[in-house]
Amino acid sequence: LDTGAFLSACMGYDGVEYIMPGNVGWETILHVRILHAKVRRSILRRGDWDIQKLGIPINQEDMAATLLAFAINPIEGIKLMSGVVIDTQEQEDYLALWRYIGWLIGVDTDDGRRTEFSLLGTNTMTTTHHHTTMRPLD
Repeated sequence: LDTGAFLSACMGYDGVEYIMPGNVGWETILHVRILHAKVRRSILRRGDWDIQKLGIPINQEDMAATLLAFAINPIEGIKLMSGVVIDTQEQEDYLALWRYIGWLIGVDTDDGRRTEFSLLGTNTMTTTHHHTTMRPLD
């Protein structure tokens, strides 16, 4: 399953029905969740993964950062490339869609800081993840 197929399965022309239970997007998202779990388990079972140094593979922070990239980059890219600013409500709706996809895929999107996954919080979270990834804490 590649990224394009994932996005195609999740972003239907007829609204959010694609990602509702039993539909192709929902099944695809759960497929990715299971894939992540299998890869995580496989890496940990090998015995050569240093959890103390590297953390849990495919962890919450990495999945949240990826989710944010899928949520924010299209909004920012449209603004950057075309000069068009998408209506605030449409941006919030798009972020809500990705919050739901994230929840299905296993990202803890409701840890008591729901407002962080909003237009205001996403830039802060993306910047924070970038800094901790580029310069990990000791």
